[in-house]
Amino acid sequence: MGFQIKRKNGIPIYIQLKEQIMDEIRGGRLMGGEQLPTERQMAEGLSISRNTVSMAYKELEKEGVLISYQGRGTFVATSDQVFRREGRKERVLKVVDLAIEESAELGFSIDDFTEIVTDRVQEKKSVFQQAKVAVIECNREQLDFYSEQLHYGLGITVVPIILDELISNSEKVKRVLAEVDLVVTTVYHVEEVFDLLSEKKKLVAVALEPEVNVIVRIARSFPAKKTLLVCLTDKFAQSIKLYLGQSGIDAADLEHTITRDREELLRLLKGVKMVLVSPGRKREVEKLVEPNTEVIEFVLKPDQGSIGRLNSAILELN
Repeated sequence: MGFQIKRKNGIPIYIQLKEQIMDEIRGGRLMGGEQLPTERQMAEGLSISRNTVSMAYKELEKEGVLISYQGRGTFVATSDQVFRREGRKERVLKVVDLAIEESAELGFSIDDFTEIVTDRVQEKKSVFQQAKVAVIECNREQLDFYSEQLHYGLGITVVPIILDELISNSEKVKRVLAEVDLVVTTVYHVEEVFDLLSEKKKLVAVALEPEVNVIVRIARSFPAKKTLLVCLTDKFAQSIKLYLGQSGIDAADLEHTITRDREELLRLLKGVKMVLVSPGRKREVEKLVEPNTEVIEFVLKPDQGSIGRLNSAILELN
């Protein structure tokens, strides 16, 4: 991306950067799902401050042009993501406008309304800060990653539980579940988890989906490049092959390994040109691969509808 910053033309630098990113997207040189340089990389490349880059990115994110994921980076939003985000924003604005009109009819000024809303928002924030949620999933790597994302994304306390631990019905799991406000699991396990819960807690089912840019990168090279999937459990490997298949990529014959033995992993990586890794194994694999080997971390994230349902469930807590 040949961005150029002009320091003496009177236009704020962050606006220059913002407009040039938009030009790249309009011109088709930046496509939906593609990752932008990190704030640090962009700042160093243009010799500007990181805060300036952050301001440009955040404005484009508010406008629905970019989308950021905690710990993953900033990406160009797909047209579907833009449509969904704009649609949600319009619905919220209609609700806000209606609330303002009704408060005015009841005799409240705009300042009164602002104070009431601010107080209410703070109350709802405290609900999130106090909420304790159990997340149940069948494989450890996805469970740990998803739990971390929920904790940092929503600010809630998350207790991860492997599905096999719930099946064992240990006293430890019973104590943990007795202390949580609600339980979260994937749509694939919701019926099983519901049947296994001895104390019927509120249960929220989430749908997970791979990141668009990851699917794009894999589709460009698979199966032309010799590929290996490196993970911790066979269950995770099965899940990834399933999601790839749903995305139109036939990965039934994709070789995978769960070995933690360094020498064995080196042998398996010999001649491999693309490696898919589960969350947490990327750094380990990057140190062992041959030069010019592409390493792709495969992450499944909850879709927007699932996040909305979880937010609503937490806000309903007493």
